Amino acid sequence: MTGEDAMKTPSVSIAPEHEGTITTNESGRAVLTFVRHLDHHIERVWAGLTQPDQITKWLAYRATIELEVGGRYELWLGGSDAEAPVAGGTITEVEPERVLQSEMNDGSVLRFELAPRGENCTLTFTDTRPEGERGSNSVLSGWHIRMDQVGPALDGDVMDWLALNADRDEHGFIRAIADIYWHYRNQTRE
Repeated sequence: MTGEDAMKTPSVSIAPEHEGTITTNESGRAVLTFVRHLDHHIERVWAGLTQPDQITKWLAYRATIELEVGGRYELWLGGSDAEAPVAGGTITEVEPERVLQSEMNDGSVLRFELAPRGENCTLTFTDTRPEGERGSNSVLSGWHIRMDQVGPALDGDVMDWLALNADRDEHGFIRAIADIYWHYRNQTRE
């Protein structure tokens, strides 16, 4: 197998379903994937993904979303500082109660897909990383924390972003993300 053939062959993580996986798509881009089976109706989950006041309960400190193709999708991932880094992009696909996809300014593509599961819903989230960027355990860890917050947020819990950002280890890393980082770092991958 040539190096070029190896880049085209998708790689697969052997992590359990609840955990995130890193694979490589046919274009050679890293794809981070999370699947969550949620005990909520699809309409409720869609609202949690698309309404700024709901997004702030699980994903970002602040959010702006124009729910149409070509619309803005902006997330303030820092603390209460209005100048905190923004992950911004453009919505590229919207199918109400089914798909929300955004191409982010950093070249990544965020995709939320919903599927009915009886009276409930399955959420599949993918973050296709910018071309040439490898999937990293730190990005996987950050998404893991956010994906674990979706269900509780739909139940009315609100992520305490200031407390999360303030709880840092001796190296200055956010403790919750650092703990999950080491979990992923120690996983065996095929």
